[in-house]
Amino acid sequence: DDLLDCLASVFSSRLVPAAVVVVDNASQDGSVDRALQRFSTIEVVRNPDNRGFAAACNQGIELTLGRGHDFVLLLNQDACLEPTTLESMVELATRHPRAGVIGAKTLSTSLAPDGAPALLYTGAWRSWLPLWQRVPGVGRSSRDSASQPCEVDYVWGHGMLLRTSAVRETGALDSRFFMYFEDLDLCRRMRQAGWEIWCDARVTMSHRIDDASRAHGSQPWRWELKTDSARRFHRKHFKQPYA
Repeated sequence: DDLLDCLASVFSSRLVPAAVVVVDNASQDGSVDRALQRFSTIEVVRNPDNRGFAAACNQGIELTLGRGHDFVLLLNQDACLEPTTLESMVELATRHPRAGVIGAKTLSTSLAPDGAPALLYTGAWRSWLPLWQRVPGVGRSSRDSASQPCEVDYVWGHGMLLRTSAVRETGALDSRFFMYFEDLDLCRRMRQAGWEIWCDARVTMSHRIDDASRAHGSQPWRWELKTDSARRFHRKHFKQPYA
C-alpha cells in the first residue's frame, strides 16, 4: 500500500517525471506486481537479494545518467509528494545552477499535539560533533515551520533531488553504506566539490516512517546498521583520533 500511494503521488505531480523506476530489493510481498498492474508505465529493476539502500538507489541513478536526464529524484516507497513539490524543487535547482542536491520540507503522517502534522525535516545542519545534526523543529508541530528555501548541510535520502551533472562529478551514493549515512556522505562530497545543498521549504512531502534515526525502541538490526554506518562515515571523513 505504501508503494502504491507513493507512485500515485508521483503520477499526480504537476511535473510528471520522464521515467519512473522502481528498484526492488528482493521483496516477498507482491508489492511490485501490484504496482505494475496499476501503473503499467513504470520500469522495474528486480534484484535477487537485498543489496541495501544505497546500492539499489544507484541502479536507478545509473539508468538516469545513461539517458541524459538533467535530474533524478530518489523517493522512498513510504514517502509521498504533494502535487507541486517536484515542480518547485526543479524550479529552485534551475534558478541555482550550482545546486547539486535539493530536498523539501517533510512531514510525518503522525500528528503533533496541536493537530498539525509533526515535522520531520526542514533542513539539517552539521553540529560540532559529526554524528550530531541540527534539525530545527523536528518532532514538533509543522504549523509555524520554515517556509522559504535555504541552503543546508544535509538533505535526507527519503526525498532527494540530484542534478545529474553533479553526480557525474562526485559519484553517486557510496554503496558500502548498506543503510543510513549514505545521504550525509553524498552531501558532504557534493559540498567539498563546490556544489550547493538546498531545502525547498515552500513545498512538502510526507514520510510514513516507523523508525527514525532518533526513535526510541528501534529494532536491534536497525541499530546495528546505524552503528556500522556511523563508524564508516567517521572513518571516511575524519582523522582517526577525532573519529
